[in-house]
Amino acid sequence: MAMEQFLEQASKLTGGDSSSATWCQLAAPIPTPPHEAHQASGKRRLTQRSKPLAYVVTGCATILFSPLLLLAALDGMTPQQIKERKRKKKTVRARKAEFPQMGLDRAFDGNWNAAAGQFLLTWYSQAPDPERLIVPMNDKITLLAAPSRWWYRGRPKRLRIVAEFPTDLARCRIPEFADDDIRRFWLQFSDGSWISLKAERGEQTQRFFTACRAQLTQ
Repeated sequence: MAMEQFLEQASKLTGGDSSSATWCQLAAPIPTPPHEAHQASGKRRLTQRSKPLAYVVTGCATILFSPLLLLAALDGMTPQQIKERKRKKKTVRARKAEFPQMGLDRAFDGNWNAAAGQFLLTWYSQAPDPERLIVPMNDKITLLAAPSRWWYRGRPKRLRIVAEFPTDLARCRIPEFADDDIRRFWLQFSDGSWISLKAERGEQTQRFFTACRAQLTQ
């Protein structure tokens, strides 16, 4: 229900169809920029603020219960299913090994003077939390954020637009092998520069990938 509320609010703010939106964040921390570039940006913050309490509790619960959930899942699987699971994990590892040569293991292409580098310098001044709701539409790409409080996550009513690009200035490029296990992609600008983003797991991200791939064929 919460995601539906975010999508509904995003549609109101963007004035378009947000049904293909998904949550994402930078694929890697922002590297330290040259002094001149940081100075020119107004010395904006380059790191996220501390996670709200809800994230901390969720993270601890995940660490504690993940092994138990895995054992429970394996217990109900046939030998063939276990074999397929191992094959899939091997494929995912092989794909992830390609990240460095594709730039998917770093935040951006490295050029601070290009559009991507300049945009990256504003990421955490736009909103101090790392998460962005990215909305692909026929004529634009919109990023929204819902700033959190210390004790709870951001709520739909707090959602606001933090960046917007016409599609002739920026588009999302999705790797051919991207799926629910490999969810990284590029936001590429018209000058060829790009930032690398990581989407959250789930059906909504698959809708996002499908919409972005269709957009590139138009």
